Amino acid sequence: MKKILFAIIAFAAIFNSCSTDFDLTAKYKEVMVVYGLLNIQDTEHYIRIEKAFLDESTSALLISQNPDSIYYEPGLEVIIRQLNSSGGEDGVLYLERVNGDTLGMPKDSGIFANSPNILYRFKTPDSLKEDHSYQLEINNPATGKSVRSQTPLVNDFQFLFPSSTTPWNPASPTPLTVQWRSAKNGKVYDLIVRFHYEEWDKVTPNIRDPKFIDLVLARNIEAPNLEGGSNIQLPLSGEAFYLAVKSKIPVNPLVNREVVFPTFDFLVNVGGEELYNYIRVNQSQLGITSQSAVTTYTNIENGLGIFSSRYFKVQSGIDMHPNGIDTLACGHITLGLGFLDAQSQDFCQ
Repeated sequence: MKKILFAIIAFAAIFNSCSTDFDLTAKYKEVMVVYGLLNIQDTEHYIRIEKAFLDESTSALLISQNPDSIYYEPGLEVIIRQLNSSGGEDGVLYLERVNGDTLGMPKDSGIFANSPNILYRFKTPDSLKEDHSYQLEINNPATGKSVRSQTPLVNDFQFLFPSSTTPWNPASPTPLTVQWRSAKNGKVYDLIVRFHYEEWDKVTPNIRDPKFIDLVLARNIEAPNLEGGSNIQLPLSGEAFYLAVKSKIPVNPLVNREVVFPTFDFLVNVGGEELYNYIRVNQSQLGITSQSAVTTYTNIENGLGIFSSRYFKVQSGIDMHPNGIDTLACGHITLGLGFLDAQSQDFCQ
């Protein structure tokens, strides 16, 4: 699975911040910037490695658009060491330099050069090991510059409720309590509800288009510890669901829509402690100007960026209760979106 965090927006916060550790405008000062999130569910893993682009004589905007100014030349040595619970080394993984453009992984457009999209990749025939830590080492033979970082892996965890045997009725005044056990080494959680439906043109009702939307209903939920097994509960109101649907699906009087079964997937995204710290520090600095003294969080030794881990859990196969379907079709929040009621009728339109 090809999953990677392209956290390039965070570069602006890093390069505009005041740091006593790095002078980004000093001549001949090499600052390596690293972003990587490992996932035991993947067999292909990607690390982004770039360099600071400011100097004393050239516009930062112009330099950021030059790939030679943000990417390292071939020859960078990138390895990951697998460390067991005793700290011993169980193996070494070697990363290759690849162009994400040729792998169907284009970089987001913006002020930074977006092509080529240079990444460093390693493949594993089997999953990474939950009980191991992974140490990243990057060496630049041309300059002697080296950086390193280390992360444990977020482990698998148990999703408790809802289950495929319990339809969700978002029309109920009682919130749905979503529950799961915390993951070992997991610190921060997001909850996303994927809502499935079909859409068709009223002129051609036999041609139906399956669709879904992802509704982010909670972000940055903090686990009480890193040991795993703690019960995490999140109340989810039906009103929040209907409002999210209204914000995501446009009104179109030319189409009808209908809920499909199963209707919902509940997705829980988990990030490790270092990722949590990185998010927390960046969020605390929103609105701070570049003239203010702020701290840039990094767990990259002798560099900048973040090296951590994450995990995804999906609870699928959950239906919507008929009362919830009728409210989707006829309720004041989503009335006009063209949804049929629980009897597949459009009396509410």
